[in-house]
Amino acid sequence: MNAFEQLEVRVPGPHQAFEDLVGEILIACGLAERRIRVHQGDGGVDAFSGRYGQEGAVTVFQAKYFLRSWGDAQKQQIRDAYATARNSIDFNLAEWRLCTPTRPTRHDVRWFDGWRAKLDRVVDLVDGDDLARLLLSSEAVGARKLLRGWGILGVETDGPLVETSVRVQHRTERSGLMGLLCMFVSNLGGRSAEGLRVSIEHSPTYCVSLQHDKRHWLDVGFGVLNPRLLEARTVLHPGEELLALTIPVVRDTPLPFSIRVKTCVRDAESRVQHSVLTRADLEHEGIYSCTPGDGNPFELSDPAGVTKTLAYPEDLMAETLLMEIAGHPNPEEYGLRHILNGDPNPGRASYLPFVASRGGTLHVMPKRDFEQALSELVNLGWLEPMEETIVCRYYVLSTPARADTRFLDLFNKGLQK
Repeated sequence: MNAFEQLEVRVPGPHQAFEDLVGEILIACGLAERRIRVHQGDGGVDAFSGRYGQEGAVTVFQAKYFLRSWGDAQKQQIRDAYATARNSIDFNLAEWRLCTPTRPTRHDVRWFDGWRAKLDRVVDLVDGDDLARLLLSSEAVGARKLLRGWGILGVETDGPLVETSVRVQHRTERSGLMGLLCMFVSNLGGRSAEGLRVSIEHSPTYCVSLQHDKRHWLDVGFGVLNPRLLEARTVLHPGEELLALTIPVVRDTPLPFSIRVKTCVRDAESRVQHSVLTRADLEHEGIYSCTPGDGNPFELSDPAGVTKTLAYPEDLMAETLLMEIAGHPNPEEYGLRHILNGDPNPGRASYLPFVASRGGTLHVMPKRDFEQALSELVNLGWLEPMEETIVCRYYVLSTPARADTRFLDLFNKGLQK
């Protein structure tokens, strides 16, 4: 009795459990991309790959928990499920694959082959033997973990398996950022991941890169920011999760945004996973699992001429303000806060070289020099006025400024101090 057949006697809802397992295995192994949440019927789809819409084509996976030889009722369920997918108004059906928990009998195979020969789409069978082979792959560790939790016998103990996910976090307009992409690695395997190395490369952001967390990661890529090569300072134990890197994106970041992650663990095969995030994905905070494989190729460097080229300020005090802004440790707060009437000396101006509403040590500059420097940075497009209160005026670092190589040079000089 294979693992899927055991569901009948060990799980209260074996049909739903089988659908969940099939979706988990197919997605983990890269055969499907997403599952469908059941709401007024699943539309003949349990999992699929491809793109919905009349311009796309979809490969559909339909799970049926048929343990015994197929009778008339089971055959009708198969016909109905295919017809629902074939006649769907939500997508164009390219291929349809039936997933079952056991090896079919010769009578089942004869009927299935005769039925599918009359159809105008590619139809195939993924039976219990096929699923069992997929279950043994390193990618299917999540499914094996589910089975062991249900008390299913014969599921092997796993080695370490590092999975990558992306968490989208929004930021306020004041920060100048559209959002943050937090790259997490987690160990879903059965043993600790030792000697973990992570390489993260992504398409252009047009803004300053953030530092990795030096408490947990060591830069072993000689300072190269894209791709970023990091080595974990500690062992990643089963069930543990660790933030590897945060990638900021701005309004001018080209979309869709592509990320490729390669993970290496001592005494285990390296893995490559990828994620492609659209504008719709970035508009909602959420967690997106990375898909096995390299994904489509993408450029690592910013194409010339895409972003606006800013004239560099000639005023020495304006450059001083830029250097102070670049030295702030949190790029989310890049900008300047002018404290109105913040100095008892009317000939001096008080300010903070960041836009956080609290904290920090006041900086002072001769008022005339400050006003001239601030005016030049605004007129040249380095700073953008954001808001004014009775206490402060806020200026945020512009998107072109974040991508400007001269500002990046100032930023890097600050890191070397």
